[in-house]
Amino acid sequence: MVDYGVKFEKSQSFKLLGFSDSDWAGSVDDMRSTSGHCFSLGSGIFSWSSKKQEVVAQSTAEAEFIAATTAVNQALWLRKIMCDLHMEQNDGTEILVDNQAAIAISNNPVFHRKTKHFNIKLYFLREVQQKGEVTLINCKSENQLAALFTKPLPVSKFELLRQRIGVDVPVQQSYLWYRSSSNFGQNSGAYIFRPDGSSPVIVARSVPIKVIRGPLVDEIHQQFNSWISQVIRIYKDKEHVELEFTIGSIPIEDSVGKEVITKMTANMATDKVFYTDSNGRDFLKRVRDHRADWDLNVTQPVAGNYYPVTFSTQSFLN
Repeated sequence: MVDYGVKFEKSQSFKLLGFSDSDWAGSVDDMRSTSGHCFSLGSGIFSWSSKKQEVVAQSTAEAEFIAATTAVNQALWLRKIMCDLHMEQNDGTEILVDNQAAIAISNNPVFHRKTKHFNIKLYFLREVQQKGEVTLINCKSENQLAALFTKPLPVSKFELLRQRIGVDVPVQQSYLWYRSSSNFGQNSGAYIFRPDGSSPVIVARSVPIKVIRGPLVDEIHQQFNSWISQVIRIYKDKEHVELEFTIGSIPIEDSVGKEVITKMTANMATDKVFYTDSNGRDFLKRVRDHRADWDLNVTQPVAGNYYPVTFSTQSFLN
């Protein structure tokens, strides 16, 4: 289970923006289409809907037109709510539709036999657009956020659109260190992780960052302290994030050895399972406080659950 949340960033813009989409005859049982729409205010969506249409659309244009009518009704209601909250929309609300035929029908005053069976909706859409309350705007299919609510999508496109609507898994990262164990028979060393105690020291609670944006990759540079720095790389259209960290030289003036760790915190229910890869080989399944080959007697709850990671680590849902 993942508890996704809508992330709202600080913004001075309170422009209401809508997206409308449909899948034509997506239901194999009754050949009805599904209408989907969502509305954003600032940086994230706050209103969305996915509902099967009540009639069978005879074309993709009709299915998109019906979906747009539903979205327009929602936009008018949201505009009234925002007016009551003293957040009036001075300009018309734009609703992005990826079907040019549906937009042309809503603006074309000429009726013909292919559209006369939904004349009421046609009059309604034309009227609200003439009043300037709502405008239907064409957009590319790859930018249609409402596609999330109408049809199954490839994983890569689904993840991309999910991020664009501001829905994400909150993840926190921090660097900490344990005091190294000594004088207990087996000291900590280059290949032995044995902390003295179970309470690590956090390196920094507030970290300055520098953001560098590019056409293919964005970088976030972080300086945790004088001896720990990190670069986070987020590649366009990729599902993973790359972290490159530099640690050292570790200060030893206080005569305290330091076992440095990085900690990722997320609200994912993984049933104690995660995967690590140290040298670009296959991922190995890890289970906290468990070994598949023998009955583990947990005497080192900290050291027994840490693994060296030089290449990659992943968490999956079970």
